[in-house]
Amino acid sequence: MSTTKINISLPDDVLYEIKSLPENKLTMDERFQMNMAIGMFASKEVSLAKAAEVAGVTLAKFIDILKELQIPSISYTLEMLEDDLAFTKEGQSKHEGN
Repeated sequence: MSTTKINISLPDDVLYEIKSLPENKLTMDERFQMNMAIGMFASKEVSLAKAAEVAGVTLAKFIDILKELQIPSISYTLEMLEDDLAFTKEGQSKHEGN
């Protein structure tokens, strides 16, 4: 995978606050990557797997991180449930007709 390095500008007070956060063994770049990946996933801009790739961690590790932050790693909507139920009923009807 090729990568592109980007630069961002932050107000000094924001950077100060970020640097004063409790150390979690991640470099500043890794922290930004992780937070960007979480934000992109939470806003449904990228898939779970792609977000883990952006974060630079395994899929399992990314799911654990989301769990710690109480961010659901899967999204199963009512519409998806209704589709699944309709599909199941359709399959049963075809099976019973044979």
